[in-house]
Amino acid sequence: MIKTQDKLIDGQKVEVTQLPARRGLKLKLKITRLVGPALGKLIGAKGQTESFLDSDIDISEMLEKLFENVDEETLMNLIQEILVTTRVDGQEVAKDEVFDMVFADGYALMYKVVWYTLEVNFKSFLELMGIGKANSKGQTQTQKKRNKG
Repeated sequence: MIKTQDKLIDGQKVEVTQLPARRGLKLKLKITRLVGPALGKLIGAKGQTESFLDSDIDISEMLEKLFENVDEETLMNLIQEILVTTRVDGQEVAKDEVFDMVFADGYALMYKVVWYTLEVNFKSFLELMGIGKANSKGQTQTQKKRNKG
């Protein structure tokens, strides 16, 4: 069942609706092909019980490392594809003009939003890879109630 989760990140309300299964699978395969070689370095970099968003790891540095061998166009397309069902303060950030305004001088926020979106969409895959358990601390009461029903 497709769910929507939200969380405050750096004072911004981030809302992510899970991708449909086939679209999510295609995206997961694309991400794995592009950044798979760097995932091994991350697996040992943190504990198994916390989200990257709640760890001491510099997320922007981590994601830059993952994407260092990806050209700019591929990276932008991938980020926008990841964010296709993500809103920041009610705005659809996959749209070029919204992306530019929301993340202007906010690259750390962008990386955190991308990672949270990945956690929402690929929680079980990330856990399977040993990257850690996705975080539920930032979920609102509304989300917790949706998950129970």
